[in-house]
Amino acid sequence: MDKKGIVISIISGFFFIAAFIILSMLLSKDTDGCSNPASTVNTAKEELSATDCSDTEIDMDDIYLNELVSGTDNGRIYPNPEECVNVVWEEKDIIAYYGNHLVPPYIPSGLQESPQNGTQEAVFSNTGEIWEDTVWLNFFHDYYDDGSPKLTEDISAVKGFYLNASKIGLLTNYCITGTANEIKASNIGKTSVFIGYQSMEYGPYDSDTHKPSGYYDMYVFQFALNGIEYELVFSQIELEEAVKVVSSIIYGKNM
Repeated sequence: MDKKGIVISIISGFFFIAAFIILSMLLSKDTDGCSNPASTVNTAKEELSATDCSDTEIDMDDIYLNELVSGTDNGRIYPNPEECVNVVWEEKDIIAYYGNHLVPPYIPSGLQESPQNGTQEAVFSNTGEIWEDTVWLNFFHDYYDDGSPKLTEDISAVKGFYLNASKIGLLTNYCITGTANEIKASNIGKTSVFIGYQSMEYGPYDSDTHKPSGYYDMYVFQFALNGIEYELVFSQIELEEAVKVVSSIIYGKNM
């Protein structure tokens, strides 16, 4: 082979390698746009019996858990604060915009709705375009005077769940990891629900070893229904109870 042929072969090899790298990077993206921080996702299928709730059967064999990355930094970017206006929504405004008050029909025993759930804040442009419509609802075992959820006495963490909803695109606080082939969707009715699980540490921490006092379970549910994106985050709540809450939203009735 002459020198010209060798050069062409080398250049072709470089193009092939570059194309392979780009393709690999594209395939490493997960379904919700979060970068894949791990090479492998261990999806776990819960070995739980079917739970019969009223006339609706929830098959826990259809519930899958994926890995979860917490603390993603998300926020909407507004062009200019002088070009927008904050509007306080009361319950009637939320119902008018979303079609319902977004409170799940089923709330686990021992949890109570936050007194601050009745009002939300939306952001509109000066021309009337909605720039922020996210509704945050809290359902925890108790609250401090300022309305924030109380920590439990035995475990230094909140107990309950919060719900986020948006029609213009939800800014999730948690990223369910994995490639498109590794993330498993759970089927509740005809709705695909993505569930992430993380074992969370709680303090106080040992001054010498820095080990936590223990761990508690956190589950994150993400799904879309009737043009609304939902994210529900459960802390110290059994998986079966969390599934009932989400199922009550999807089926539109108390479980």
